[in-house]
Amino acid sequence: MKSKIKSLLFPYVSFTFLSVILIAIINNHGLALVGVLKAFILSERNCIPYNQPLWFLTCLFLVQVFYYVAKRSISNNYTILLALILIGLISPSVLESLNLDRLPWSLDFAFYYIIFFAIGNLVAKTKINIKPVYRKVIFYIAVIINLLVLVYPDFLQIILLAQISNVVVNYFRNILIACSGIATFVFIAMKMQNSKKLSYLGINSLIILALHLPLSYRFIERLLRVFKLNEYVVQDSVIGILFTVVSIIILLPCIQIINNYYPSLIGKNKL
Repeated sequence: MKSKIKSLLFPYVSFTFLSVILIAIINNHGLALVGVLKAFILSERNCIPYNQPLWFLTCLFLVQVFYYVAKRSISNNYTILLALILIGLISPSVLESLNLDRLPWSLDFAFYYIIFFAIGNLVAKTKINIKPVYRKVIFYIAVIINLLVLVYPDFLQIILLAQISNVVVNYFRNILIACSGIATFVFIAMKMQNSKKLSYLGINSLIILALHLPLSYRFIERLLRVFKLNEYVVQDSVIGILFTVVSIIILLPCIQIINNYYPSLIGKNKL
């Protein structure tokens, strides 16, 4: 657990301070201290005004803590997965009955996200050797599922002929959709694993996660306002991709500086 605190919670604290400072510099005004402290302590999903993505770090920490406890309590990986799926299915109803819409550190979402953490660990531990031909089949099935979801989101309900509760169907549909999306990108990543540039971005994904909103996105938005181009920018997928590319370019010097001079910000020791 010590390593998880260092790799997840320490960056959460350090990037909180850095985000508040960056916003004050870029926007020429600070944030209300009470609001910052409240958001920092609660770390609720998408409720951190100075840097929304930071909630993911505390949530992931809880996921890993819960999985560690599950591993210490249950020896069989399949039993662990089944237990976590049941917890994820039941927890929303229990929380709703207790009038608990949001929990600190996004605990309510951790009950759901831990399922994918368990699936990933199960796949890694079993070391399934899939032949190339079957990899392609799995990839195509995953792509088809993703396309079906885009074109007709309720396709799974039709397949099951509505014989199961909507809550249960939606729950397993979300898991299926998420797994198919993950599988799609995993197979694409495997094709690009020799790309040093993409590997570099992957290794430094924590820095990109933590700084793309308070630094690069705000910088881009400020430039658009200065040149009076913000009125012409429409929020769509193309603009989103463009923002992402420009954001990464802006963050490249920051990645170098943090890795070379301030690795403690991301919980690493200086080389």
